[in-house]
Amino acid sequence: MKTNTIDPFDNENLNIKEAVDTALKDAKQKEIAALSGYELAQIIKAAGDYIDKNKWGFYLDVEESVKYSLGYLLKTVEAAHEANQKAMDEHYDKLSKTYDEYALKRRNLCEMVANLPPIKFPEVPYVNTDGLQRLFDMAEKLSTLNDNQWGRLLQLAEALKTK
Repeated sequence: MKTNTIDPFDNENLNIKEAVDTALKDAKQKEIAALSGYELAQIIKAAGDYIDKNKWGFYLDVEESVKYSLGYLLKTVEAAHEANQKAMDEHYDKLSKTYDEYALKRRNLCEMVANLPPIKFPEVPYVNTDGLQRLFDMAEKLSTLNDNQWGRLLQLAEALKTK
C-alpha cells in the first residue's frame, strides 16, 4: 500500500527539487538579463516594431495614457541614446587629439635626444684621503673640548703665532 508521505531521501523527489531549483535559477537569470541595458533596448525596439506592424489594431486596443507613456518612453530612450552617443564621440575625439599631440611631442623629444652629442665624463684624479681623514679626526676631538680647554688652546695658538 502506498501512502502520501514523502521520503526526503527518495531519488525521484530529489530530482524534482533540483528541477524546481534550476527553473528558479533560470527565471532569475532571465530577469537579470531582461533588466540589463542591452535587453531593455531590444525590448523597446521590439515594442516599437510591434506597434509599427500592428499600428491600427494596437491603437484601438490601448488606452490613450498608455499610448502617450509608451511614446514618451521611446522618445526619452532615443534622446538619451543620441546624447550618450554624442558625448562618447566627443570624448573619443578629445582622447584621439590628446594622443596625437603627445605622440608628436614624444617623437620630437626622441629626435632631439638622438641628436645630442655623447657626454664625456672627465677622468677623476686620484685623491689622497689620508690627510682628509686626519682633519675629520681632529675636528671630532676638538668638538668635545669645554670652554676652559678652548681658552688654553687659543692661548697656545697665540704663543705659536708670535714665535
